[in-house]
Amino acid sequence: MSTRLSAELRTAMSVELIDTAQLTWANALDELPKRSVSGIVDVAPLDGRILLTAELALLLGLIERLLGGQGLDRPTERSLTDVDRALTKRIFATLLDELSISFNDVAELSFGLVDIETERAPAQLAPLSEPTLAMTFEVKLGRASSTMVLLIPHRAIEPRAACPRSHRGRRRGHRRHGRRRQRRARRGRRAAARRGRLGRHVARARAQRCAPATSCAWTARPRRAP
Repeated sequence: MSTRLSAELRTAMSVELIDTAQLTWANALDELPKRSVSGIVDVAPLDGRILLTAELALLLGLIERLLGGQGLDRPTERSLTDVDRALTKRIFATLLDELSISFNDVAELSFGLVDIETERAPAQLAPLSEPTLAMTFEVKLGRASSTMVLLIPHRAIEPRAACPRSHRGRRRGHRRHGRRRQRRARRGRRAAARRGRLGRHVARARAQRCAPATSCAWTARPRRAP
């Protein structure tokens, strides 16, 4: 993630996972930074929804870099313009592409941005008591340090949580072995059938070779009396 963002912004940038916690959805929303922008994220192929939130100051610094500025110090907070919103969506899409690479290796999941919320984080994505995994990242851009939080309600990834990738791999392996056994069994039955037909042909040929002749062109001459 750090490498791609640094290449796009043409400046040194680091992203580090600093904390993970299991909270309720309500408590996780309360822990989010006050001045932040939230991205509503679609989880494929499960059709679930999760939340990626970044501090407003971080996004303004990234936008300044994308527009050619320095963006080394913490910028003055302001409301996002239409241009800022478009660039913010681009930043979120880049972040989600990089997160998808990691989650695809673990659980075969990919993320896509649905929309962004600048006023407050949407609480309707999950029940308030829903168990939620909160992953907190520290993002350093120049001399400024900010936080980014990924909130994953249990219902959004429940099918994958109930069946980890290793189990799915074992199931696929069992299915492959089962198909191989079936193919071997079919080949064995076909071979047995061929052997049976060959045996019948051999038996028929032997029977025909050993059967007494029904007619013979040579007849023995009668002996003359002495």
